[in-house]
Parts: sequence; structure tokens; C-alpha cells
Amino acid sequence: MSALDIIREIRASGTKMVYDFDVAHLEPGDELFIEEMDIVFFNTVGFDVYRNEQSYEQAVAQLLDFGTEIVVVTNAENGCVVYTKKSASKCSGNFS
Repeated sequence: MSALDIIREIRASGTKMVYDFDVAHLEPGDELFIEEMDIVFFNTVGFDVYRNEQSYEQAVAQLLDFGTEIVVVTNAENGCVVYTKKSASKCSGNFS
């Protein structure tokens, strides 16, 4: 059984798959795994690597079209942006 088969079997049981990408190490074919994730996290540098020449909006739309429910792009102390099919919400990095 391949890693992809295992992920699909786990998802078929109703379990959500969450992945925090270290995108600096993305390799050809990794998109197959990305398409199986329910929630993904990227930092801004990693998201820039992932999106390549796409705009932020195009890259987020592509992930959501894969079936990803939530895309989170973190920006260190500046917080993050959380994307869903219905909205994009900016979260402050100041939690004090």
C-alpha cells in the first residue's frame, strides 16, 4: 500500500488530514498529496514557492478546488490569513 493509498483510506474513514508544509522541499508529484489534505498550513515563504507564478488568489483557489477546506498562510508575528471557499479572514499576530 502506498503512502497515498494510506492517506485516502484514513480520509475515507472520516478523519481530517492536516498538513503544515515545509514547501522549500516540494518535489514533482507532491501535488498528489496536497490534493488529499483537508487543512493546509504554509508560511509566506513556503506559499510563494508553492504558488510559483500564480497570484495568491489563484493558488488558494486551486487548493480549495482540490477539496482542501481550509488554507492558512502564516506571516510570523504579523499573524495569518485563513482562507475557505466562503471567506478570507486575517488574524492579528498580536495575542497579548
